[in-house]
Order: sequence, then C-alpha cells, then structure tokens
Amino acid sequence: MDRAFKVLVERIGFSLVEAAAMCSTTPARECGLVGHGVLAVDAVADLVVLDSRLAVVQTYIGGRLVYARV
Repeated sequence: MDRAFKVLVERIGFSLVEAAAMCSTTPARECGLVGHGVLAVDAVADLVVLDSRLAVVQTYIGGRLVYARV
C-alpha cells in the first residue's frame, strides 16, 4: 500500500490527504470495517509513519510498534 500511496502522490498528483483517504478510510469503509481507516478515539490504532520520500519508517498494529526502520 505504501507504493500505491507514493504513486497517487508523486505520479498522479493527489495531495497527501487525498491519498491517505484513498489508502485508508475508503478501503476500510468499503470492507465494512468499523473503527479502521480513521484516527479517532476508540478506533483501531493501525498506522504507518512515512518519511519525506514516502518510505515506511514505522508500522503500528493495535497501537503497538511492530516495525521500525533502523
């Protein structure tokens, strides 16, 4: 998904906010996943932190750090 996000921003020209919605909120909603794809109180805390080149720096699942680039 990080590559899809990068393509949406760099090649197609969507904003970071638009691409984030396309890669998180929209898929979660279409799959009927309540509490996923949003940053909100009581939502599932699955998220990815990207650097300025849109490469994955950290990944959290259920609010726990599961990957950190060294």
